[in-house]
Amino acid sequence: MVRAALAVAAAVAVLGGCGGAPQSAGWEQPPEAPPAAPAETPPDTTPASTPKPASEWLITVPGAEHTDFFAAAAPDGGAVAELRSILGSESKASVRRYDPEGALAWSLDLPAREDGSDAPAVTASGEALVWPQSGARIHRVSPRGELVASLSLPRLVSIWRDGVVASPLGTALVLPEFSTASLLGQVIDAQGHVVQELQGSSGSSIRAGAFDERGNAVLYVERGPVRLGARQLVGTGRHLLKLSPSGELLWSTPVLPEAEIVDVVRLVLDGSGGVYLLGSLHGRAHWGSSELTYEQMGPTGQSVVAAFALAATAAGAPRWAQFVPAYGRIAAGLPGGGLALLRGTACGGSHLLVLDASGNLQAEQPLADARCGAEPGNVNPSSLAATSDGALLVAGSYSGVVYFGTRRVESPAVGGWPMSDAFLMKVVVGKHD
Repeated sequence: MVRAALAVAAAVAVLGGCGGAPQSAGWEQPPEAPPAAPAETPPDTTPASTPKPASEWLITVPGAEHTDFFAAAAPDGGAVAELRSILGSESKASVRRYDPEGALAWSLDLPAREDGSDAPAVTASGEALVWPQSGARIHRVSPRGELVASLSLPRLVSIWRDGVVASPLGTALVLPEFSTASLLGQVIDAQGHVVQELQGSSGSSIRAGAFDERGNAVLYVERGPVRLGARQLVGTGRHLLKLSPSGELLWSTPVLPEAEIVDVVRLVLDGSGGVYLLGSLHGRAHWGSSELTYEQMGPTGQSVVAAFALAATAAGAPRWAQFVPAYGRIAAGLPGGGLALLRGTACGGSHLLVLDASGNLQAEQPLADARCGAEPGNVNPSSLAATSDGALLVAGSYSGVVYFGTRRVESPAVGGWPMSDAFLMKVVVGKHD
């Protein structure tokens, strides 16, 4: 999945320019953009080029019967988050902007929906892109909290939950979960026009991706082949590949071809361009000099999978692979190199794991603890993102009694059942209560 950058600057065609690709109708202006709710405190005005030093904070937001909270890093070191809650038959969704110190700058209500994306895709100019999984429609929210425009992509049936990735060059790549005519991805310019398409055959899929700081696209191909125009980029099987902004294939690498089952759910890059894949597998596989073997079977003879992470250099060379005790979807590349992960604890808490670029554990840091027994609780992290000032944003929900360091929080109960509240915290690695 590659997250889309749709800036309002001049159009810059990524992955090969127009090339006669089908055009969409472009961004549709809303009849009347709903105003953002005023900030409870004045918004942060620090220029994006001079981020504040990292500091720790925690905010909680009242939720409902079911609550999801996802956050992405803003250019100034703050956060852009999407909050979704469901209570009975009523669902609500909003985009929220927090400054680098955790103060709410604005909140914008979105069309209610139960299924949504992961964290918003944030462009270099600070715009937020949000989308539902069902359907193929992307909403663009300005840095001031205004619903600027919406975009329909009629050839897509649905978009992966992290299938819109922002490019620093002011364009976007959107990866569909389902589409028509074996369409695997669409490149969109700043006006919302489709300028290029990635195609495959029946069963082909591009599952994940990211852009580096130069605008190169790194993609994980779950099943090939993949074509860009008349050129075949990779054949059948699983592959990592990198494309230049002009659409040149810089490299491709087969991924764990021997394994019986491989399910990759996240691709992230660190600040040096290092590539990390996270997912689960069953069987035997090799990645460079690393070997992964997991052949456990379930009680009815089904294949059991184990969570893994693997790393490659910016040039696509395998570095390491290992099994990890972590939530597979939740990961972030670190600005100085390496990988951040989250793992659960026995009674429902969560710890931060930090690996260096060689795969060595550098730190394990408690984020939230839930205590078994008299005060049961549970933490459900949803997203992890690195900020420009070197900290990490962790977002999610919790129920019951939870301890964030020395701070005790408790979600309300209705009819004896705990509701689900949301949390967002900014964490400085190596510093905690």
